[in-house]
Amino acid sequence: MTKKLFISDRHSDFKEYVRLTQSGIFFSAQFIKSNDLGRSNSVRFYEFTENQYKFGMEFFIEQNVPGGFSLVRNGSSINNFYTTARSFTNTFPVLRDLIKSKGHNRFPVTYDKIEKCFFFTVAPCFECNNESITIPEGATGIYRYRNSDDEVIYIGRGNIRDRLRSPERKDWDITKVEYSLINDREEMAKYESYHLAEYQNKYNKLPEHNMISA
Repeated sequence: MTKKLFISDRHSDFKEYVRLTQSGIFFSAQFIKSNDLGRSNSVRFYEFTENQYKFGMEFFIEQNVPGGFSLVRNGSSINNFYTTARSFTNTFPVLRDLIKSKGHNRFPVTYDKIEKCFFFTVAPCFECNNESITIPEGATGIYRYRNSDDEVIYIGRGNIRDRLRSPERKDWDITKVEYSLINDREEMAKYESYHLAEYQNKYNKLPEHNMISA
């Protein structure tokens, strides 16, 4: 019998964060309080062209701000609110898939002094789903394979097309390749380890071919 620590999905290692759910985007009370945002009534979101996993936020006391989303009070506290913002989360595959997967959904918030807005960065989550022939040539990042039973059988990193064409993988029953495009090697390694840990925490084992390769 193996002892395994239970960690609630409400647990967070940081106090100032956003939480992405199917109901909307929730802001932690500590984030609102620490940044004196309790009087806010609307929020605008931004994307960053140099980083598809980074999203900015700007809060306003005014209502009906152009491009803004209304904030909804969640209880009696002025420091407890959220926004549905479905048109925002549905626009970006990485956000849409994170919410759909119901996995890790809390991300720390930081202030960007250059852009003059708050921002959060989400983890790449294999938001690209293409057949092998349509994977861009030279594309690098993290990827995972699914078999004919739709089970995840391998999580890896590197050149996505080249690794898929490796002779030893021809008999792996790979029917779907899901991936996130990342250029930086350290970022690839970090997120590969992140997703392997997420998988192991959920199933108490590694994907089939990660166990064989280990």
